[in-house]
Amino acid sequence: MKILKLLQLFKNLKPCAGYTTKKKYVETRIQNKLTNLQLIRLNN
Repeated sequence: MKILKLLQLFKNLKPCAGYTTKKKYVETRIQNKLTNLQLIRLNN
């Protein structure tokens, strides 16, 4: 649920200085979280 809210927030943001970098950073973090979840599922 949190991930969806983050994505929604970023969709609503207007481009500004540092926007792309920040967006990329958040996307990477979300991707890492999803990867971690998948790894946890595989290990259990």
